[in-house]
Amino acid sequence: FFFFLMLRRPPRSTLFPYPTLFRSVAGIAKCCNFDEAEIFDIKLAAGEALANAIEHGSPRGLQDTITVNCYCDTKELTIIVADQGTYMGILPNISNMELNYRGRGILLMLALMDKVSIDELENGTAVSLIKKHHL
Repeated sequence: FFFFLMLRRPPRSTLFPYPTLFRSVAGIAKCCNFDEAEIFDIKLAAGEALANAIEHGSPRGLQDTITVNCYCDTKELTIIVADQGTYMGILPNISNMELNYRGRGILLMLALMDKVSIDELENGTAVSLIKKHHL
């Protein structure tokens, strides 16, 4: 199987379609034979990546664009959330981290997905979330 989803918050739009994101990602994950518990984890991780893109990845506010791409094949599901911000850190170490009131989104993504990467792009940042099939 190969599924593709692309969602985009255009410049000057105040809302990103969270319900559309959750329904679409869940539908693709279900078609790719992930179970309900895995689908919940995938939706939560994708929502955290999107929330970070909205809050931290839009330095020009509503002038910036956020995109979500989702791919699924027989081996894994990949979700890429890209924004126009700059990532100012490294991935936290789950086993050696003092928890603050804020900043748990990346930790959730790391705990729920099989692989998480944050890559600086020429015009922004991309968060890649990968969930492997555990058949």
